[in-house]
Amino acid sequence: MDVICPHCKAYHWFDEKLVNSKVDDPLFGICCLQGKIKLPLLKPLPPPLKALFEGSDKLARSFRKNIRSHNASNAFSSLGVTMDDRILNGRGPTSFTIHGELCHKVGSLLPETGKSPSYAQLYIYDPNEALEHRKNRNSHLLPEVLKIIQETLLQSNEMCKLYKQAFEILKDANEKEDHDVPVRLTFKAGTDCRRYNLPTSNDIAVILPGDGSKEAEKRDIVLHLKNHRLERISECHPMYLPSHYVLLFPRGELGWSTELRHWDVKNQIYKPDAKMNRLTQLEYFCYRMFERRLEYSAILRGGPLFQQFVVDAWAAYEQNKLYYLRTNQHELRAEVYSGLTDIVHNGENPSQLGKRFILPSSHLGSPRHMYEIYQDSMAITRFNKHPDIFLTATANPKWPEIVNELKPFQNALDRPDLAARVFELKRKAIMHEITNRQLFGKVVGYVYTIEFQKRGLPHMHALIFLPHEDKIRTIDQVYRIISAEFLDPVTHPALFETVKKCMVHGPCGTRNSLSSCMVNGFCKLRYRRPHADETLMDGDGYPIYRRRKTGVTYTVRGYEVDNRDVVPYNPYLSEMFDCHINTEVCASVRAVKYIHKYIYKGHDRTTMVVGAANDEIQQYLDSRYVGPVEAAWRLLGNRIHEENPTVTRLALHLKGEHLVVFNPKVGKKKIKEKADNQKSTLTEFFNYYLDNPETTPYTYQEFPQHFTWDKHNKVWSPRKQGTAIGRMYFANPNSGERFYLRLLLTVVKGPDSFESLYVVGNTKYNTYREACLARGLLEDDNEWDKCIDEACKIRTGVQVCII
Repeated sequence: MDVICPHCKAYHWFDEKLVNSKVDDPLFGICCLQGKIKLPLLKPLPPPLKALFEGSDKLARSFRKNIRSHNASNAFSSLGVTMDDRILNGRGPTSFTIHGELCHKVGSLLPETGKSPSYAQLYIYDPNEALEHRKNRNSHLLPEVLKIIQETLLQSNEMCKLYKQAFEILKDANEKEDHDVPVRLTFKAGTDCRRYNLPTSNDIAVILPGDGSKEAEKRDIVLHLKNHRLERISECHPMYLPSHYVLLFPRGELGWSTELRHWDVKNQIYKPDAKMNRLTQLEYFCYRMFERRLEYSAILRGGPLFQQFVVDAWAAYEQNKLYYLRTNQHELRAEVYSGLTDIVHNGENPSQLGKRFILPSSHLGSPRHMYEIYQDSMAITRFNKHPDIFLTATANPKWPEIVNELKPFQNALDRPDLAARVFELKRKAIMHEITNRQLFGKVVGYVYTIEFQKRGLPHMHALIFLPHEDKIRTIDQVYRIISAEFLDPVTHPALFETVKKCMVHGPCGTRNSLSSCMVNGFCKLRYRRPHADETLMDGDGYPIYRRRKTGVTYTVRGYEVDNRDVVPYNPYLSEMFDCHINTEVCASVRAVKYIHKYIYKGHDRTTMVVGAANDEIQQYLDSRYVGPVEAAWRLLGNRIHEENPTVTRLALHLKGEHLVVFNPKVGKKKIKEKADNQKSTLTEFFNYYLDNPETTPYTYQEFPQHFTWDKHNKVWSPRKQGTAIGRMYFANPNSGERFYLRLLLTVVKGPDSFESLYVVGNTKYNTYREACLARGLLEDDNEWDKCIDEACKIRTGVQVCII
């Protein structure tokens, strides 16, 4: 990284610049939003701590190796989390990965009788006594290092003074009362953002109940002198981070709070307090993940502790979003329009109508979100017949872009931020070679998703769609783009080394029965593959690639391998990007549906019992796994899915039965007024032809290819550039008139109302089914054939059986 952001002085690679910025004056957005994020620099590390981070002696090596234990032994709050306990076979280290919810908790300032003190309690004790307790609780840590850290924090960390002050207040208050009296550590609103940094008395107040101060807020940290409960610290409290990560914020620098605002670059002042001007939690964490020329960041040097910090940051941000959904979405109801038209007259309570939105598809990674993008991808498949290339690219932790930026004594796992940033650059470059430079031919569509291995490395699954004239039909075309053999190490030395280290499966089987791919004594991926003199297509549409028997073997990871162990690859991409890029040809719908199910199975989750508690948010939290690279990827705002062309989702409903979202607290008349004005893609499709009868007639699904849908204003407008694919929501034949309406919308061009679909010739029929009969759409069970044909393209085998 040798390019510096002109606003925040963060280091970047040139290719991270904004697309519209100049080559000789690059601008960057991910670090500071072009100057809109302005935070105080982190304070310099105390010299004793800096020596532990950078030194090469015995104490420094022990400190870095056990940094998470050292941090926990000196933290004010504990970490409440379940670690990933899945067994990982094979080679390679593991990263910090959590399972379920993560939180910070703080206990009373005096320990229970008979128990030794821990966490914040140790800062109330005499330093010598506290050090002995730390030694006893952490026998695997060097006492000399524990002493250095404790002495440094007592001298430098402002939170030590704050907790001692709280202890004195609690002690006095509880001597006068016969019951437990807590205190609150509350953040004072209106703190000057220019000096927002250390938790002094001007920023954090210790408040007793009943002292005339404002009422307690849920975000306050509640401290007790002595009780048996652990109090959870809100992710929105500015002491959420420094209370636990004392080695990353040794001076107690405050973290994110709801009071932080964006910087006005033009006027050089902080913007006024308004919702649109507030600095989000995501923006704060992203800002802290960049190295800057004028700042020494202990965060980026934390190694395993940095892994934990990144996971903690993403978990806090996502849990805040889920908390918002839990506390706000219960006020929103969804009901069909016809159920609201008489609400003013029938005396019904609005809160009794509709159903709750629990975890909507707008939440990335949720089951509904994954199902929606799966259906979008199948719509692109339906439009383009089938994808031609299936590609999986995995990050290489030894890429020079990563290795060159590591600090002394670090490895790639210690810097999930670098792995995420570099892989995003490589992903863009791979897609550029495929789409812009037309490596496989002209590209008419693609979809990709980003997933993360259990060991943390990101990988991309991509489907590439080619036009009819470039479809892969012959064996010669396969030979030109895919190889499954070792190439000559003399004529292709670089590619040979890449294949040897990145494109060899396992080894597994009898040579290595402990390989992670082995299930019941067999490789679940069917390696070793048989020798083949020529490439063939099997009955399922999967190519049997050429793997000639040359008699030449190579040693990979201590085992003898040959062409039977090589994963199919594209020689050009593998040599250019020096990483695992599995490239396969798709030749049948059966293969396509397997691939779609594979890449849209959802992000790393454990098994869920659906409907057991009727709480989708809690189910989502309980089942998720989050690792450091995924957390960094999400914090940086990188996409986990993209599709091209875009898919416009088309509503399907009978007249007066479109969904209306309303707040039951606003009153019946306002609900009725909103329902009357509610629009859908279908109603506005009719209205467009009603207002513009001269427009070229298109079917409902064809319409998005020529018109764009404005979600905000709820209107269709002529398309000026690009194209889109329309995806009408599916209707089961058992859904009655809705199914027949959908059938008519697939063939009738330019209808201007629901009623116009009843008309065939000069005759108006009473039902959509009768109209379908008149159009000949229901002769000889044609509607069932059409339904099954579409279902076979977009649904799984089980779903087709249900239909």
